[in-house]
Amino acid sequence: MQLRLSLLAQALLFVLFASLLAGCVSTEERYQRVQTYQKEGKPVAAAFEMVKVLDDDSGWPNGRRELNTLATEAMTHLMGRSRERLQSGAPLDAVASLDRIDALRSACRSVDVSINEPADYGSLRARSVDASYALLMDRAEEAEANGQWSAAANAYDEARRFAPGDRALSDIDRRQADVHLAWAEQDMERGAFRSAFSRAETAAGFLPEQSLMLDDVRGIQDAAVAEGTRLAAFLPLWQTREAADTLPDGFLRELNDVLTLRYWSDPPIFVASVPPVPTRRVLRRYDLHRTVLSREQAARVGRQLETDFVVAGDVVGYREERDDVETTPRTAEWSISTPAGRGATRGREAAEPRDTTFFVEQYDRELYATVEIRLIDPRAGRTLVTHTIEVDVEGPMERGVFDGDWRNLDLSGAETSLFRPEDVRKRERDLELALADAVAAAVAQETFDRIVETIP
Repeated sequence: MQLRLSLLAQALLFVLFASLLAGCVSTEERYQRVQTYQKEGKPVAAAFEMVKVLDDDSGWPNGRRELNTLATEAMTHLMGRSRERLQSGAPLDAVASLDRIDALRSACRSVDVSINEPADYGSLRARSVDASYALLMDRAEEAEANGQWSAAANAYDEARRFAPGDRALSDIDRRQADVHLAWAEQDMERGAFRSAFSRAETAAGFLPEQSLMLDDVRGIQDAAVAEGTRLAAFLPLWQTREAADTLPDGFLRELNDVLTLRYWSDPPIFVASVPPVPTRRVLRRYDLHRTVLSREQAARVGRQLETDFVVAGDVVGYREERDDVETTPRTAEWSISTPAGRGATRGREAAEPRDTTFFVEQYDRELYATVEIRLIDPRAGRTLVTHTIEVDVEGPMERGVFDGDWRNLDLSGAETSLFRPEDVRKRERDLELALADAVAAAVAQETFDRIVETIP
């Protein structure tokens, strides 16, 4: 049996080694590719492959001389292709061929082979660049005239590479601003307010600070916000019966406070919130302020407040776990200031120790909360989105453990804090507040995102 396993292991190792070899290309194989490319009439590919040969083996026989010959042939080929593409009205392709020459010369330098720039290279590049600029500007202007804003913006962007100077770049900036402002106005006409705001913002990025066109930008953005903003009533979260059995005391109140004061009162652009006072008055009027709300009940509140949306939700789950628990023994003396402490040492000689042992328990406390949020259209009385948010936090905890009354021990201030209930509870409470903060942040982010997504 051992022999069979050994043979199997050797076979597997052989297959693995063979696979690794198959994935590698030797220098000889690379050189064979060079020769193949030459036979196939692919001088550019042959030159780049010869660079790889020298990169693998800098001492390859006659390698640098051969690369010089191959590179010269490749550049002659690329120059011819560039001239042909320029003459046929494809200047962008002509520039691409010249860029290929630059890449080949750079690759040659990486293996210590210097190749001179081809004759007429500079003149050909200048003519190709000028023709490319003119082509792209014509293309952009035609698209702009036809209201093809995306095509116009893309063509102007491409033209930047070939712009002959700062004045030309400034001209492109102005044209880009015109395109995006016209695009924003079109978005406003079709009710795409958020898109209009964003395109106006893009237009502003092309304009100098003193440009009068910035007034147009602000006008479009103000109109977009005025017409596109949606009013939402954010109802206090409640808790399901299952969650209520496990939630820490005060957690729900703290969560709602953070949501109301930190998030619902400061919504993002395009979202407006009903103040909490009228919202809670309506909830109390219909006796809905301490219960899980149905879709119909939440919609009724929204109609009373005349909102576009109602946000309702509940904490549907909570649990906590302990991890990495470590227990460390410590020694303390019985306190002689308490009757029990004196009783524990009664009958001992004065020289005898009055020590006893307590333990410090250290662990990671992990808290998990699950919240379900519903975005409701009060006019239609339907739920638009339901999303579930799960959040967890963790933090180190420690407490004292003693088989008896810890107050009968002579402890330091720090040791006393390990046992004192209010100190232990404060450490627990701090982590619970951290969970409330994290849940509120996640709920607000998700909810605001979902509301904004409804605005085109």
